[in-house]
Amino acid sequence: MWVELNDPAPYRTRRRRARVVRESRVFYVYVLRSLRDGKHYTGSTVNITKRLGEHNAGKTESTRRRRPFVLVYHEEYLTREEAERRERFLKSGKGRQELKEILNGAVPKW
Repeated sequence: MWVELNDPAPYRTRRRRARVVRESRVFYVYVLRSLRDGKHYTGSTVNITKRLGEHNAGKTESTRRRRPFVLVYHEEYLTREEAERRERFLKSGKGRQELKEILNGAVPKW
């Protein structure tokens, strides 16, 4: 099939398909607890297992010196934007307070 380079139809179709695939993924906001210092780290990802492994392998500069980590909490979102918005909130003052209240019942005191 011959397609003119100026014809946008094939490109629109590809973008639509890509969006459908992207929107069907689940995005996570997660909270890790350092077993070394007891502090928490909040982040977002599409694959919690892989991301936890990266943190524990020292591949993340901000958490390298605080490993090992355990997953203590996570939430699921349908879009990356929602997950990132929630992550930013949990890193704010009010968000930290809310997270503290959530984790008080979920995280054992070591």
